[in-house]
Amino acid sequence: MSCSMCLRIVSLVLLMTAGSFSFAQVTIDSNSPEPIRPFAGSLLVSSETVPEGAYRQFVQLAGGEDAKLFVLGSPRDPFGEATFVDDPALATGIWVGKKATAVVIPQQVEQLRGHLERGAVVGSNCTALFGVAGLLPGSMVFFDKELDDAFVSLEQHPGTAGYLLGPSSAMEVRDGRRILIVGDPVVAMVGSGGGRARETESLESRSSQRRGVRRQRYAADLLAWSRRAQTRLLAVFPRANPPVPEVRQGSLLIVGGGRMGTKLWDRFVTEAGGKDAKIVCIPTASGQPEGNKRSGGAGALRRYGCTNVTVLHTLDRRKANDEAFCAPLVGATAVWFDGGRQWRLVDSYQNTRAHQLMLDVLKRGGCIGGSSAGASIQGDYMARGAPRGPGWIAAPGYETGLGFLPGVAIDQHFHQRRRMADMTHLMGLYPQILGLGIDEGTAVFVKEHTALVLGEAVVSFYDRQKPVVEGELDHLELRDGDRYDLKKRSPIKMF
Repeated sequence: MSCSMCLRIVSLVLLMTAGSFSFAQVTIDSNSPEPIRPFAGSLLVSSETVPEGAYRQFVQLAGGEDAKLFVLGSPRDPFGEATFVDDPALATGIWVGKKATAVVIPQQVEQLRGHLERGAVVGSNCTALFGVAGLLPGSMVFFDKELDDAFVSLEQHPGTAGYLLGPSSAMEVRDGRRILIVGDPVVAMVGSGGGRARETESLESRSSQRRGVRRQRYAADLLAWSRRAQTRLLAVFPRANPPVPEVRQGSLLIVGGGRMGTKLWDRFVTEAGGKDAKIVCIPTASGQPEGNKRSGGAGALRRYGCTNVTVLHTLDRRKANDEAFCAPLVGATAVWFDGGRQWRLVDSYQNTRAHQLMLDVLKRGGCIGGSSAGASIQGDYMARGAPRGPGWIAAPGYETGLGFLPGVAIDQHFHQRRRMADMTHLMGLYPQILGLGIDEGTAVFVKEHTALVLGEAVVSFYDRQKPVVEGELDHLELRDGDRYDLKKRSPIKMF
């Protein structure tokens, strides 16, 4: 990957611009920039006064006893008994000290990015490395500065996230995205813009102990903060007047997780076109390695008797734009999304060629289905998108899904994981959208603007266009066979 691609910024929502192509109220910007691609190595950003433990952390990241270090502009003593090399290309860890001159730094930045790409560890307490065009893509780093002053500098570069280090702070970015803190807290920040105010969060050193072993825990996600900063460049989402929840062509099967009964698979296969239909299963939400193509949905469909099932999986957005990779989606009449974490589906597919081809499945009258994460991804508002964990129903930077069903937020494992209060909270934030809480073993089947409940438990519909009555449920619960008009936001009485 070129270094310039590392500096490209995150595309968040489905933009509406000239030159875009659209279907079913979902719009994809064909000219949107590529998101940041996480680098393979680790980056340790330190204040000029390196906090206790940061050098040791650097050596451990570089391989511990097997580390081979290249050091520039810094004494070697703090690194202990490590092995040193004179060629950075041979090093597993490269440290650039604060004494490295400003003349040397511009010449080194491109090379250091290359070392991060090959999987090496780069560490530094040299402020010149971390400007807006520095080593941390889509970000700026400030050292021991007043918060207001940092914001003034940050807002001169819209769409950029900021990190304010104290006098003895270090921030490790592992695997190109997971942020861990060593020493004093680091303040993550995004500026104002797009109708949104400034935001900050104090990132602190965190650890947990299991079976007598203490492990560091990550405090934030680099790409989530970059995506959050990018929202400042875009129209406010969700819109004050969201589109009507409907599927103009094709259908959706949205399953709340857990065991799927025959009734749900029957519906999906029938809508796909039968057991010989061309079905594509996508297990990407599980986070399995790139070359692995295990899919619970594919296995279930094959056991059910389906004969033309293909598994499509990548963690690389470049592949999701590749014609050969996307070929199974061409002519497919159904797509199935396995469970896992829905943000992985956004990272891999949102605003790509694959995404458009998924929409084309609906345009041909086909069916898109999914369970758990494969349910939440189908709304245009994506619930529980935070990469750091599913405990947050609203995750700035990861609030947009693939948008097959506009105007809704979908949560799953709903009563089983007692998520009712979370949806109430989300409705307080965004009362204009319709909330769907789907229980395990239960599904919503959507065609046009009718939602049919299928399965063994309930689906909860949250509509803040209607008043909440104290002492009563703030939502409507429907069961197997019940229908709901998504356009009128009311149940459909059959008799």
